[in-house]
Amino acid sequence: MKSILFLVLVFALFSFSSSLYKWENCEPNNFNVLNLTMSPNPPVAGKTVTFSAYGTLGDLDITAGTWYAEAYLSGVLVQSFSGPVCSIVAGSCACPCQGPKNTTAVLTFPVSIATPPGSTVTTNMTAVDQLGNQFVCVNSTFTIAK
Repeated sequence: MKSILFLVLVFALFSFSSSLYKWENCEPNNFNVLNLTMSPNPPVAGKTVTFSAYGTLGDLDITAGTWYAEAYLSGVLVQSFSGPVCSIVAGSCACPCQGPKNTTAVLTFPVSIATPPGSTVTTNMTAVDQLGNQFVCVNSTFTIAK
């Protein structure tokens, strides 16, 4: 009986922790994200969160562009950020970045101090190239630390 209770507890803890952070590619996507990590996990209100996206850039030449990140709480836009694409890939594929190539993009932004602990945040992160064509789209969902 104790071993069954232990297994149920372990399963419950695993299920809870795995539901804290999820991500998926969305369309259009010419930078196929293979892994998206988040640090810290879970994020803390009033601190910064860093997303590291490792993936494959398709047959593109990126010389400039803009990244965008939006954060939603209960479906309501609560924060939005943007910046130059070349600033998030400078270390792994400095602009001009010529695909196809595996590379990492790193994006850091603040989590509002007004975000309630334990709340679920959904993000949409996209980027456009120098011609304004979107080449990456990633959505994520995570829970703010309590």
